[in-house]
Amino acid sequence: MSNGTPHSLARIALRWMVRECFLTNSGIRFKSADLGDIGLDPASLYPNVQRRLPPHSTANAIIEPPLKDPTKRRYYPADVKHKSEEDHELLDALSPIYDQLEGDSGGFWWILEKLPLTHEVQKGDKLEAHRCMNDSQGRIILGQKKRIIKVHRSVKMRMEARHNDETSYKPKASFETALSHENICWVD
Repeated sequence: MSNGTPHSLARIALRWMVRECFLTNSGIRFKSADLGDIGLDPASLYPNVQRRLPPHSTANAIIEPPLKDPTKRRYYPADVKHKSEEDHELLDALSPIYDQLEGDSGGFWWILEKLPLTHEVQKGDKLEAHRCMNDSQGRIILGQKKRIIKVHRSVKMRMEARHNDETSYKPKASFETALSHENICWVD
């Protein structure tokens, strides 16, 4: 990576999107070396997408605190290409969260958070349109009592890990009802 930081939360979503491109036979082409740079083994994607291995345990894992100065990166070993996808996923899941609504660029992003947008909400069998502001709130996932909610397994990894002060990670998206009803499917 050009910024010297091979691990971040965004890379989890990037690997998932690339994997989905291969699963759906989208025809999008990737350079093998670039796939290795993001923690994907090209042989696990083509000609057939291989099943993922189980995630690494986060039993004693510590979530990295954000740096006061994000331009001063932590040191990581140079052999990132020799790590498995699961190694990358663990390191990415434990990476700090950098909130774009904070810091120097926060003013610009807050304008978008205060802009009223139309959202569709399912009520029974129909969708109803509502105008509201995001206002930096987490998404509410509907239908958690009746249907299975799919959440990426890296979220569970991060929830099981601990911060230095022994607190745990709590996602902004609300799916506690699904957890309590065991209506959750951890996907990769």
